[in-house]
Amino acid sequence: MSGPAKTSTLMDPMGTHIGRVSRTYAAMVGWLVSISLSALVAAFALYASGLLPSSLPVHAIPDLWHLSAAEYAAVTHRATGWAWIAQITDGRYLVYLTLVLFPAGTMLIVAIASPLYLNARAPLMALIALVEAAILLVAAIAA
Repeated sequence: MSGPAKTSTLMDPMGTHIGRVSRTYAAMVGWLVSISLSALVAAFALYASGLLPSSLPVHAIPDLWHLSAAEYAAVTHRATGWAWIAQITDGRYLVYLTLVLFPAGTMLIVAIASPLYLNARAPLMALIALVEAAILLVAAIAA
């Protein structure tokens, strides 16, 4: 009952072209995670070490944990909304910027996926990617 050895192949239920787009998207997200995490660790190390000037020293933060978000913002003179961008030279806001990299990068990657789906002859997937990118952009602007 022994016959020729069967080779195990991974079936791509969505089709070869869409599967290729999915793998490209996954690879881009993998790079984004690596870059974002590395930037976060580096920025926090600079902030925690005191090498970056900051309006809020890291050792003062535990004393503020009991405050509500509104109280914390008032006591620390924290910029709200998009005003933090003007204070990017402050160490704590540089750390915040690294936290923004991942969602902003995700929005960019989803937008990049749209033409890849068009090239793979999947116009509905391209439309979904564009709509998702637009929703993420509106959510970011409204925040």
